[in-house]
Amino acid sequence: MTNNRLWILVVIVLIGSSSVAQTEMSSFTTTGSGLSTTMLSDYQTSGINPANLGWNRDGRKFHFGVAEISGSVFSQPLTRSDLFDLFKSDADFSTYDKAEAVKNFSNARLILDVSAMSAGFSFQDEKIGGFAFQVRDRNLTNLKMNNLVADILWLGYNSDYFDQKVIDEVTGQVIAGISTNPMSITDLLKGTTFTQLWIREYGLSYGRSVYSSDDVRLYVGAGIKLLSGMGIIEITTEEDKMVAYSSLSPGFKFNYPQPTPSQASGNGYSPVGHGTAFDLGVTIDLYNQVRIGMAVNDIGSLTWDGNVYEANYSATVSHIETGGIGTESIDKIFDAIAVKDDLFEWNGLTEKKTNLPTVWRTGANYTGLKKLTLGFDLMAPLQKLPGSYEQMVWGIGAHYNPYGRFVLTAGIGGGGNTGFRMPLGISFEILPGWEAGLATRDITTLFKDKDPYLSVALGFLRFGFGSYDSDEKTEGQ
Repeated sequence: MTNNRLWILVVIVLIGSSSVAQTEMSSFTTTGSGLSTTMLSDYQTSGINPANLGWNRDGRKFHFGVAEISGSVFSQPLTRSDLFDLFKSDADFSTYDKAEAVKNFSNARLILDVSAMSAGFSFQDEKIGGFAFQVRDRNLTNLKMNNLVADILWLGYNSDYFDQKVIDEVTGQVIAGISTNPMSITDLLKGTTFTQLWIREYGLSYGRSVYSSDDVRLYVGAGIKLLSGMGIIEITTEEDKMVAYSSLSPGFKFNYPQPTPSQASGNGYSPVGHGTAFDLGVTIDLYNQVRIGMAVNDIGSLTWDGNVYEANYSATVSHIETGGIGTESIDKIFDAIAVKDDLFEWNGLTEKKTNLPTVWRTGANYTGLKKLTLGFDLMAPLQKLPGSYEQMVWGIGAHYNPYGRFVLTAGIGGGGNTGFRMPLGISFEILPGWEAGLATRDITTLFKDKDPYLSVALGFLRFGFGSYDSDEKTEGQ
């Protein structure tokens, strides 16, 4: 099998279905600069900084948008060429391919981050404030394997860990592997992380001005989100402590051999969890030239009550019945490595409550230059949970508006386990009130092969209408 197709299958196997973002969400208007805390207004600021609903950036009272999407893949084990060839034809794996895969995936990071806004609407009035409603799916998947886990994933029963082989009497082929000196699941997974969180949120936000003078304006805002949990997985091991549980919608088609009192019926991607989250924000405008914002997002929790399982932490890994990736179909690999009790024993639970990946944001921008806005943004995880980054994310960027409603965005950024990056974007009006745009979080991926960060944010159905009457300067975007 070609090396390119080898990595493709890994992405599909390990990340599997839909997966969804946490930095700028799906707002193509700011992704290209890496700024969001002080640059976004109207419905796009929901889940970022609700205080920004108190001011208006383009002089339009109503905003409506559908199908705004962003997605990114950061890969240390996969090269840029591998990721660009995701949809090439299949072929066979070679022994060399498998050996290279074990080497490349050992202690390397793979992150998938996508956000999809189905619909968003906002109404802003200087006297009563701004309201926004939004429906969004989002997910962050984070994977890092130690050398032994990578070896078993790719080689299966051919891994040296299984020192005895079970031979089929008819074919003479190896059909299983047995370890006569098995390790506990906690020891085997030490240093391995696999987390995924997919939630659908229905959010309502409100923001308004609470103080205004010639030199200072103060805005505050809050948001509430009703959450539907579509799936969660956490498998993490640090030192002698292990956490491993899952709750997945029937659409994932994971057929655990053990029963669970939280068995979910159906075949589609129906919710298996529910919860509530809150956002709080504040923005200060100084001299109508400097804007400073701070926010805390996703304060709350989820209760998972469908297909809930927790791992048996005392289980030992002694038996496997797959030859690893490239030898058998994807579903059989999942069954053998992640599901079947021969390797990973799961116990059914009635429900499990998890906190949300709360984040803190701060940012500032300067609008005193003609047609140019400069700023910075910081986002820091307050808890290490599925759906969160492990490090602070930072960005420094600019919005340049050379004429009309044509905006170029660019910047630099880093953190979040994805390294240095250079975002770039463009947004424009197709017709008066009809805005579209395209952006990437890292344009340098086009010119480098190692540690690629493929990213795109786009929207073509964003509309603004009605007149927002105010003496406040807007940014003309």
